[in-house]
Amino acid sequence: MAGSPLHYWTHRDLKAGQRYVILSEGNRTLQAMVEEPNTAELETGRVDVVGDVELILDSTSLPLAEQAQRVATALSGVGQHGWLFAQYTAALPATGSDADAAVLLQALGGRDVEVFSDHGKLSLLGSVSRQFSESDAPDNLVQAYVNLTVRYFVAEPEAPVSGATGLQREILDNDLRWIKASERGSAALRRMVLPEATAKRLRSKALECAGSVHLTPEARARARELLQQFAER
Repeated sequence: MAGSPLHYWTHRDLKAGQRYVILSEGNRTLQAMVEEPNTAELETGRVDVVGDVELILDSTSLPLAEQAQRVATALSGVGQHGWLFAQYTAALPATGSDADAAVLLQALGGRDVEVFSDHGKLSLLGSVSRQFSESDAPDNLVQAYVNLTVRYFVAEPEAPVSGATGLQREILDNDLRWIKASERGSAALRRMVLPEATAKRLRSKALECAGSVHLTPEARARARELLQQFAER
C-alpha cells in the first residue's frame, strides 16, 4: 500500500507454502525476528538450507584446517548448496593458512558447477572477487576465481530464461572486467584450457551475448573476447 513502511519482506515474491530459514538476532521477540530478520534464505527443495546452516554452526568452533576439510567434503557430496554456504566457503581461504586455502580452492576448482544454486554462484563469485582484488591474493585463489568465472558463464540456469542469464550479465559486467584489468588474472585466463564440449557451449553462449541488444557495448565486447579466446582449433 502507498505510504506503508518498507520492511525486509516488502519486495519478496512470497507465495503460500514457501519455507524460509531465517537468521536473526536472538535478543528480540519472535515476531520481530520474523518480520525483520538479518537475512533469510528460501528453502526450495533443490538446496538443503537447513543442512547448510547446521554444517556452518557445527564447524565454526573448529580449527580452520578442519573447517576447510569439512567444506571440501560437503562440496564433494550429493546435492546443491545455497548462498549462505557459499559465503561461508569463500570466507575460509581469507582467514586460514595457505595450506588450508589450497584444500578448499582445489575442491572448488574441481567441482561440478551445479554444486551451488544460482544465488549461491553469485554469492561465491562476489565473495571470491573481493579477495581477488587484494594485491597479495595467492595465485591459487586467482586461478580459482578465473576458473569459476568461466565455468559459471557456461552453467545452465535453474529456470529457462530468454537471453543472457543474471549470472552471465554479472560476469560480463564485472568479473571479466576485473580479471582483464589484472595482470595475474589475465594470465590465468589465457592459461585456461576447456574440454571441447564445454568450449563449444561457451562459444554458443558467448555468441548469443555478443549479439544481445540488452547488454552494454562493453559486455558484448567481453563476450566477443571470450569467443576469440576459446575459438575452435
